[in-house]
Amino acid sequence: MFAYGMSFEVLWRMIAAGVFFGLWPIVFKQSGLTGLSPMVVTNFVAFNIIVLGITYGYRHESYVVLLNVVSLLVFLGAMLFATRFGNMLPVATLKQYGVLLVAGAFVGCGLLAFLSGLDTATVDSQHGLYVPFVIMLIVQTAVPVLFHVVFNGSSLHPIHYAGIAAALFAIAALSYKPGAV
Repeated sequence: MFAYGMSFEVLWRMIAAGVFFGLWPIVFKQSGLTGLSPMVVTNFVAFNIIVLGITYGYRHESYVVLLNVVSLLVFLGAMLFATRFGNMLPVATLKQYGVLLVAGAFVGCGLLAFLSGLDTATVDSQHGLYVPFVIMLIVQTAVPVLFHVVFNGSSLHPIHYAGIAAALFAIAALSYKPGAV
């Protein structure tokens, strides 16, 4: 157990949610598409992942399989209709749509990790759910900085290193339970 009754399972789920939430806008930006229509594609994928994740324990029930198949068919039908008969979706390459699918997968996985982390949290009623939530936000804000350093090859100013160290310290401090061995 960590701080305020937070388990290791909740901690890693919040860290995973922060990583996914920090990465999806970076991946989305790599598609080169802007506006509302690429978000429709991203959100359809996220919705399907959430439906699959929520219904994972009920995968042998016929209505769950039907829900997933119908959701996928609606998504594919909407894409086909929009590209053939309307201008709902932008003219994009297959690579750009692939990038949007990955961004949507990150959104869906982030939401699943976040919601399952909150669901399994048995935190002290005095402090509520702020500790897991703050940990997720710290990780989410650190991901773009680390991405920038790793993939752009740029160096950070010493104040940025101090900020990363402070973020790691904040996670450790929020996860610490006084008197625990």
